Formats: sequence, C-alpha cells, structure tokens
Amino acid sequence: MDIEFDGLFGRFEPSQPPFRGLPGLRPEPVPEAHIGEIYCATTTVDMRGRIGDRSVINLLSWHPGHKVSFQVEGHIAVVRRTVDRGWSITKSGYLHLPAAIRREWDVGPSDRVLLAATSKQDALVIYSMAAVSAALWAYRSTVWSGDEE
Repeated sequence: MDIEFDGLFGRFEPSQPPFRGLPGLRPEPVPEAHIGEIYCATTTVDMRGRIGDRSVINLLSWHPGHKVSFQVEGHIAVVRRTVDRGWSITKSGYLHLPAAIRREWDVGPSDRVLLAATSKQDALVIYSMAAVSAALWAYRSTVWSGDEE
C-alpha cells in the first residue's frame, strides 16, 4: 500500500532568509599594527619571580643561559637578548621577573602578567595587569562602564 503525503501539509516558505550570525555585531576594523603576527600568553609569577609560561621564550628561541636585559616604562617591561651582563634564562628555560619590577608593579605570588612577542622582533614585552586594564579601558571604556547599548 502506497501512501502519498504530497500536499497534505502545504509547502513551507520561510518568511525571512536563514539567520546568519548576529546582526550589527561585526567588529570595527582595528588599525594595522605593523608588528607582524603577535603571540600572547597570560601566566602567573611565583614568589621568586619565575614567569610560569615558557611558550613565548620558546617562540623567540631563547635558551638556558641566554642573557637578557629589562627596560621598564611604567607597567610595561621590554625584555631583549643581550651579550653584556644581564639576567639569564634559567637552566630549565624560565625567565624571572626581577624583584625591583615586581615591587614597582605590586606583583605578588600567583599574580598574572601578559606576555607578548612577535617572531619579527627578538623581544618579549611583559605587561602588568594594571597595564592590560588601562589598555582595555582606553580601547573601549563604554564596555566596562556599562554605557554601551
């Protein structure tokens, strides 16, 4: 016995095209930064200043024993490889944030920092969470103040 269902329920015609993402929520274009592809990681700092994440150090091909220098401006530290005296990457491949910087930034054990580097530059930039907060506020303060609709 063959049963025909054609025409039983009528033909479905959608009233609107299928939904494709959230309307009006396309991000604004961000100006090109000219720094190449950036790699970031957030990580904790231990009680001796050891920065827990080594992925950025590995990206830069910094190895145990390499000497580095710190240049601090506010809550940002630029770390560069140097041949002169300086801080060393530890035998296990970790970088330590010097005590003077930790005190200035009020960074204690288990506090987090943002690490950023590009393969174009042989430099690591460390941001305190105060610097990250300031950057987020400066980029779009209305998101954080509740004024954006």
